[in-house]
Amino acid sequence: MTFGASGERDFRALVEAATDAILVIGHAGDILYANDAAGDLFRSRPEALEGLPFGHPLVHGQTVELDVPLAGEARIAEMRASSVTWEGEAASVAILRDVSERVRLTASLQDRLRFEELLLAISAGFARASAAEETPVSTEALGLLAGHAGVDVACLVAVEGEAPRVVACHPAQDCPLCRPGMEARLTPLLREVNRAAELPLSLRRDEVAAASDLETVFREAGMAWLGLVPLRAGKQPYGVLCLARRDGPPSPTPERDLDTLRPVAAVLVDSLRRMRAEALLTTAVAKQAAVFQQAVEGLALLHGGTILQVNQALAQMFGYEPQDMEGMDTRVLFASDEGYQALTEHGVPLIRAGKVVTAEHLFQRRTGERFWVEIKGALVATTAPVAETVWVLRDVTVEREEGRRKEQLIEELRRSNAELERFAFIASHDLKEPVRMVASYVNLLARRHGDDLGPEGREFLSYALEGARRIHKMIEGILEYARIEKGVADLVPVALDETLARVQEDLKDTIRESGAVIKAEGLPIVLGVPSEMERLFANLIGNAIKFSRPNETPQVCLASQRAEGAMWHVTVSDNGIGIPVQDRERVFDLFWRLHSRESVEGTGLGLAIVKRIIERRGGRVWLESRSGEGTTMHLLLPAADSRVEAAPEMEHVAPV
Repeated sequence: MTFGASGERDFRALVEAATDAILVIGHAGDILYANDAAGDLFRSRPEALEGLPFGHPLVHGQTVELDVPLAGEARIAEMRASSVTWEGEAASVAILRDVSERVRLTASLQDRLRFEELLLAISAGFARASAAEETPVSTEALGLLAGHAGVDVACLVAVEGEAPRVVACHPAQDCPLCRPGMEARLTPLLREVNRAAELPLSLRRDEVAAASDLETVFREAGMAWLGLVPLRAGKQPYGVLCLARRDGPPSPTPERDLDTLRPVAAVLVDSLRRMRAEALLTTAVAKQAAVFQQAVEGLALLHGGTILQVNQALAQMFGYEPQDMEGMDTRVLFASDEGYQALTEHGVPLIRAGKVVTAEHLFQRRTGERFWVEIKGALVATTAPVAETVWVLRDVTVEREEGRRKEQLIEELRRSNAELERFAFIASHDLKEPVRMVASYVNLLARRHGDDLGPEGREFLSYALEGARRIHKMIEGILEYARIEKGVADLVPVALDETLARVQEDLKDTIRESGAVIKAEGLPIVLGVPSEMERLFANLIGNAIKFSRPNETPQVCLASQRAEGAMWHVTVSDNGIGIPVQDRERVFDLFWRLHSRESVEGTGLGLAIVKRIIERRGGRVWLESRSGEGTTMHLLLPAADSRVEAAPEMEHVAPV
């Protein structure tokens, strides 16, 4: 790009009003020009930067991050650079945007889900709104903030020169600060606060010079002042967020530290300033090619449905070179004709009416890959027979995927709750019989042998104790079954040979009394929960010994082999009495028993627990058996070198 004398003056006039830092760098790496925003970024006067070495490599056509070391702090900026001719010599123009606050905000949001949801809700409200909806969308945001911070009143006051104004309040209809006469008394005090030379992020009653005057204003409004959160764009004051509680104590303290509202303040300022910027989008983007090309978001200038110009970010998004997209029909970018028609029929008329339209559609890259895009459209010019519009596009595929995963987690929780309800019903149903038995025999004992328990009384008492014991075992089994959840955060590599050794130690008395012989051949390392693996093999080996053939030594053999899909196929075989064909699937049901309680002890939960453990960890279980010929249990368990849970494929749904 080449600047003449008038072009250079126009360029200076434009960049002086820009909020991004703009530098012109000579071929030798020295700074030839810096705007005011650059001075703010580097904490220096713009003219003092001129002649200094820039000190960072310039990569044209790409967005790079660089550290901006300053005294006592370090900041991070995004930079895009392009070639220009400045005063007749080759140079580069670099556009820098301070992203330090965004980086810090991202780090803090990862640890606080509730706060993240608040920020997302506020941001989403502003993203859907036009500049004309500044007050209602700000009111909605303040309502969310008030609910999060536990305050009754939140009032956002913009301090612009000598004319402060109330942007929005919560509650919107009956804000005490907006009553007649209150605004005139309050806003000068807030302007005085903003003029302070060194102003902390949040202020409380004992930190403000005008505290007594503010105290009086709030008290007359029937409120207790909690504090102020100044809103800034960089170092430039934007306004003040006032927080108060109705009818509070004389010296209230906020439930939350106001410093935690730093991200909310940043979102409010950024969103309000972005809304103002969108109102100027129709003129700023189309007239300044350099700024247009270096924008971080994808931009396209259209003549009707034909692309006139795109910036580098949009071309990279779709996999083209910018010049290859000039003259292209926008229909080619959509993943379906339905999406194109939806925007043409519903969005274009609104854009022609002068409104900024926001929508999400499914687009496709040059390679055919589909992805979701948030698109904003605005009118540029109506003088031509065909209107010229500008598109702002942002890839939101990851955001939509995260939303879909959240819905999946909610659905899994819903299914888990329903299953637990079924457990409770089954448990209560099967526990009624032993409870009734205990109650009956205890009552009979008291009625017949109140004072003197003979042999018959002792027999009744043994029955009662047996019922209580069965109840205890069933409850333990149910709780053990219910504790096996589907979460994967605690899955670790588990060596099954070590697990088997611990199980044999636990069952050593049973093994010794039965004379059981247990053999294992090359057991693998699987992905699971150690305690669950021990319960699993204790149940399987215990069943193999319990259901052995009379007068025959129990033989239990464990073997394994690698299966498809990063799984291990483990088998547990015995020489026991076997399971009839018609009962193979029923043995995994809750409380189902193949034999009576009198002949074989147990609660009927052992194999149900085995199945739940394996299926909850992504595996599968089945058995092979014939009556009188032993049983082989087949287990598919995830290998320790496999992924815990593969990311689901992106769904290709119709445009919205």
